[in-house]
Amino acid sequence: MGYYYKQTAKNPDLWTVGYSDDGVWYADSDHDDRNDASQRVYYLNGGTQLEVIITKEQQDKLDTLKRCVQESYNQMKHYEHWYDETERRYLEADRKYTELLFKINNSDASTNGN
Repeated sequence: MGYYYKQTAKNPDLWTVGYSDDGVWYADSDHDDRNDASQRVYYLNGGTQLEVIITKEQQDKLDTLKRCVQESYNQMKHYEHWYDETERRYLEADRKYTELLFKINNSDASTNGN
């Protein structure tokens, strides 16, 4: 006897795990995900439970990576603020420069007109 999974005709989103004995179907469990059903079949047929287990060293590396990503994001936001401030200052300086040119041109025009 071996366990297997099958997709039911009534509900194509449901995977049922079970076995057949003399043409009779015996259901063990239902799953919304084909992969979950496959893991259950593997376990029922003598395999060990599939779990992701990471070591303390691997967890530390993941934590370090997460911190690095967060620091990079924070630095990016810092430079984004710096860029925005630089752009604001540039636009302000450009506006003042344009006003000064306008005053000089008007001053020259009024001086030449006299």
